[in-house]
Amino acid sequence: MKYNYKNMGSWLIGWIILFGILVPSTVLAETKKIIVRHGTEGDALNVVLSTTIDDYGPYELVDSKKMTVGRSIQSVIDNTHINFISFTTNHDREEKLLPIMLPLNDGLLGYRICLIKEGTQHKFDAIQSLKVGTGTHWSDTPILESNELSVMKAGNYVQLIGMLGKERVDCVSRGLGEVLNEAREHQSKGIVIEKNLLLVYPMRSLWFVSRKDPELAERIKVGYYRALEDGTWQAHVQKKYEKLKLEVKPLNLKERTIIYLDNPFIPEATKKLPPIVPFIQELLAK
Repeated sequence: MKYNYKNMGSWLIGWIILFGILVPSTVLAETKKIIVRHGTEGDALNVVLSTTIDDYGPYELVDSKKMTVGRSIQSVIDNTHINFISFTTNHDREEKLLPIMLPLNDGLLGYRICLIKEGTQHKFDAIQSLKVGTGTHWSDTPILESNELSVMKAGNYVQLIGMLGKERVDCVSRGLGEVLNEAREHQSKGIVIEKNLLLVYPMRSLWFVSRKDPELAERIKVGYYRALEDGTWQAHVQKKYEKLKLEVKPLNLKERTIIYLDNPFIPEATKKLPPIVPFIQELLAK
C-alpha cells in the first residue's frame, strides 16, 4: 500500500507534529545502506521502514560482522561499521547515541533465568549465594553489582559459556526470549536451564542510531506510526510473541521464586514506555 503524507489520518498527523517528525519533500533515488548490528531486529525494522520508501527512497539492511557490545556502541557513535542497533538502555547509552523513544521492544530482558552447568541444580535448591557470569559491557553488569550480587566478567558471550562449563561461575543469566534457544545451542556442552529462580528488574531495550544520522531516526518514527495505523506493526508483534508465549510455558514461571532487583540506571522516561507483550504478566500471575 502506498501512503501520501498529506492524506494521513488526523491522529497520526498529531503524533508527527508532537514528535517533530518531518518527511523530506524529495525522494532520494540512491539506496540507503543501513548496517544493522549482527542479529538485531531486522524483521521489525523492515516492517517499519517498508512504509517509508515513497518518501525517503529505497533502503538495504546489511548484517554487520560480530563484535563486542563496546565496539558496537563506538561504531554507532561514529556512524561507521554499524549505524543501527537495538539493545538495553541506560543513561550513558541514551546520552552517547540517539534513542528512538517508542515502544518498539518488549522488556523481556528484565526477566532473567539462569543457564547453569548440568549437575549443579542443588546449588539453587537452597541458595545462599550466587556468582553470576556477565559481560564486561553488558548493561546487566552494573545492575547486578548495585544489588550486591557477586559477578565475574568476561569480554564476550563465548568466554562466559566457557567459564560456566568450567564452573568458574554458578550461572549466566539470560533474558526470557534468549534462554531457551541458548540452552538448546549449548546442550552438548552440558549447559541446562536452572529450574527454581527468576530474576526480575526494570529493563528496556530501545532502538538506537547515530546522533550523526537524525534523518534515520525520523524515518523510523514515521514508519512506526504508519505501520501502527495500517495494522502491520500489530500483526508483527502478534506473530512474534504468540510463538514465544507457547515456548516459555515449560519454564514454569508461576512456580519459580522471584528475586526482584532494583535498576537505578534506567532513565525515567524509558520506564514509562508501555509494554508491547503483556502476556508476561499473565504467565507470572499466581
